[in-house]
Amino acid sequence: MAIIPSGYGQVNMKFTGSAVPSGAEVTFGVFFNIPHTLQQTATDVEAAWNSSNMDTTQTDEITLSSIGVKFGPNATGASGEFPFNRPGTNTGAAVPPNTAVLYRKGTVAGGRAGRGRFYVPGMPEVNVDQSGDIIAAAHSSYQTASTAFLAALVASDLLMMVLHSPGSPIEQPVQVLTLLPDVRVATQRRRLRR
Repeated sequence: MAIIPSGYGQVNMKFTGSAVPSGAEVTFGVFFNIPHTLQQTATDVEAAWNSSNMDTTQTDEITLSSIGVKFGPNATGASGEFPFNRPGTNTGAAVPPNTAVLYRKGTVAGGRAGRGRFYVPGMPEVNVDQSGDIIAAAHSSYQTASTAFLAALVASDLLMMVLHSPGSPIEQPVQVLTLLPDVRVATQRRRLRR
């Protein structure tokens, strides 16, 4: 588990639906420019997801069904989970459950410890070619949406952060400055487990 210092939090966006029969999560850290409640944090993250059109990168076979929020420090910080109902807005079949768009979190820190990533599930099958590459028009829209998502979080006084595990050479969280979708789809074996 990542270390969550006081003044920071961790967000777990939880997805359900036929596109992810075992469920899926997108996880990232946050820093609060102004104090937030657990509920406000979850609401602001869902609103940012919606306003940035990240839901348009997913099919209607997947739904953002809840958001978990954990405040630091790990041992004593408050936590809660809040229900939502934000389905993807694309029609048509999704890629297999273990396939997703990989977004790389860019920071000012160097080395592997200074980077992060998350996998967004429920991508439309029509946006992938036979080589496993995301078609150019879709990739451009994914980049536009992820840039807008970061900006919408900032507008809500939330900064996306990379949190670190115990033993990491970087002790303090670092701010995510860019969210860059890979050109090729990524896979996660554990999303096929039942």
